[in-house]
Amino acid sequence: LVSISRGCRGYERGLEQNWCGNVHFHSSKSHMPESMAELQDIVRATAAAPVRVVGRGHSFSPIAECAGGTLISLTHLNKIIDFEAPDVAQQGSVGSITIEGGTTYTEVARFLAQGRRGALRNLPSCPQFTVAGAIATATHGSGVHLANLASDVSMIEFVRADGQLVRYDREASRELLEGCRVHLGCLGVVSQLRLDVVPFFDVDARTYMDMPLESTLQSLPEL
Repeated sequence: LVSISRGCRGYERGLEQNWCGNVHFHSSKSHMPESMAELQDIVRATAAAPVRVVGRGHSFSPIAECAGGTLISLTHLNKIIDFEAPDVAQQGSVGSITIEGGTTYTEVARFLAQGRRGALRNLPSCPQFTVAGAIATATHGSGVHLANLASDVSMIEFVRADGQLVRYDREASRELLEGCRVHLGCLGVVSQLRLDVVPFFDVDARTYMDMPLESTLQSLPEL
């Protein structure tokens, strides 16, 4: 099970429990498909219901519990499928990145940082969890004026219970896309996602340790 951790402590038992250990999945079978065809076969042939999908196991809710059922991890399906860079010379230009369902925000950010290719509008506080898991549960990023992370999804593809693929995107099915981004796992297994990409930018993060309460409150406007 170590391969599911991808170097992050706490995820080594990712097919048994969430990372902090307060939710146990209790599955009778678990699968880690290594190809899209294998994922489709598993979903199509699985008789042990319910079927649940776990990303990096970061959710504190019991949404992935599947007592006696089947748990699927997409940890091996983490490829960058396609990338279209934004036009830095054109204001408001938006590119895109297409990824497999097990790709993490860390992997997306590292790819975009190479050669300053671009950036996502927003990130979660813990980039090591999967994009698919974050958008399925309406996870937020940072910033008062930014919508949650699912708003950057311009295409989502699911493996349905019969193993077939179904895709929703802004171009052909905008209203359906709006309704299925935050799907809580009810619409199938996420096989692909396409995200908006904006021109590259840096973020400056500062941490102040052991600040006394009184001086913190006095300095709050400056901070």
